[in-house]
Amino acid sequence: MLELGNVGKRQFEDLVSKNQNAGMSYIMAVYAALDKYLANEIKDSGVALTCGKGCAVCCYQMISCTKPEMDEIILFISRMEKGARHDLKKQLGQFAEEWEQYYSKNQLSLTQNPFLFVNDWKGKPCPFLGSDGACIIYPVRIIDCRTLSSLRKCETFETSRAQRHRFACETWANNLILDHQEDRFGYQAVSPLGHWLSICKKRNWQPIRDDELRLEGGDKSVLRSVRLGR
Repeated sequence: MLELGNVGKRQFEDLVSKNQNAGMSYIMAVYAALDKYLANEIKDSGVALTCGKGCAVCCYQMISCTKPEMDEIILFISRMEKGARHDLKKQLGQFAEEWEQYYSKNQLSLTQNPFLFVNDWKGKPCPFLGSDGACIIYPVRIIDCRTLSSLRKCETFETSRAQRHRFACETWANNLILDHQEDRFGYQAVSPLGHWLSICKKRNWQPIRDDELRLEGGDKSVLRSVRLGR
């Protein structure tokens, strides 16, 4: 049985460090530690989650993430088989263009209310959602996707009866990633996937350089908001 509380949190952080020493990037080290702890926490708690492959109700919304999380996604895409990579980039480009049109039309409103896009994007599929209802980038899916689980069977996004359950290790992992972003860029906030994809498309799907976001206040083209559920 894994420890919880402050002892468990320290052990979790030690495992992240161990994963890094084994050659993982910081983000992947956190993900690996989360996967291990989450499996054990589910087993020990007896909580019965209803989520599974092909259950994609939670994938119909705009997700947000940190730059380090986005870096892992771009790296993963670069290593995909050429045909699959080409098809995905085309899909991501279309999504980015849709976001750019939305942002251009609603920029002032979004400045006043950074969470406006959450409601406006409800019901729209994630560009990483495959035709089989599974995530195309599952190994590098962001922390919000990894920690969105339900105790009730979902129906449709509009009529979802989802009941979210939060495990202790999910909060530890989330906070470590936000702290990691703050250490690198001076802020903990996250940005909508649409913004990251828009920037990456303009850079021909190359990773965004750290110095591009290390300026005072970060990249002004990136809408930022706090991560829900911190």
